[in-house]
Amino acid sequence: GPPGCEKLVNAVLRNAARSKDTLARPTSFEDKYSHPAELVALLKTALPKGTLESVLQADNQAPETVIQVNTLKTDQEALKKRLEGEGVTARPHKWMENCLVLSGTGSLEQLPSFREGLYYVQDPASKLNVLCGELKPGMEVLDCCAAPGGKSFAAAIAMQNSGSLTSCDIHPHKLQLIERGAARLGISILQTRLQDASKPVPEWESAMDIVL
Repeated sequence: GPPGCEKLVNAVLRNAARSKDTLARPTSFEDKYSHPAELVALLKTALPKGTLESVLQADNQAPETVIQVNTLKTDQEALKKRLEGEGVTARPHKWMENCLVLSGTGSLEQLPSFREGLYYVQDPASKLNVLCGELKPGMEVLDCCAAPGGKSFAAAIAMQNSGSLTSCDIHPHKLQLIERGAARLGISILQTRLQDASKPVPEWESAMDIVL
């Protein structure tokens, strides 16, 4: 930061420590859990009674580091052993197959296993919509809003890298990110396209087996 900023930060922290017992406790969920009032109201109507506060608490927790196994190159047990050899603790996810929860990773991008494309980072909930599509090898698949690429990678792996997968976004640099990820994972059926999902593409009408 700029010169002298550490003095300002220290002064603010000292003042906060001195006054911590004089500050009023927050009374609303939006203040207590730093969520907009509109979102709190929406969740209150959508969630079962008595669960709102626990959901807000969970929403503020740091997410776990979760990876999906690239079964085009390896399997879950072999990858788990490989990661442990690199000093990373890995345990199987509770309900998602070919999915590991990591700790002690440091920078994943520095690990040889990452650079070799043995896995990609993706929350298991984000993979569910791909699994619900029951993708098969040889299908024609369209991912309308693909960046940063996790859904497309999951789709290509489910298709066993056989068929056609078109991954779209409205930002060229994000398409490059998807292309680099696919190359690292050994995915060859993926092609990117600069495309706004709200704009019709006549040649795609009734041409796809699955649209994400």
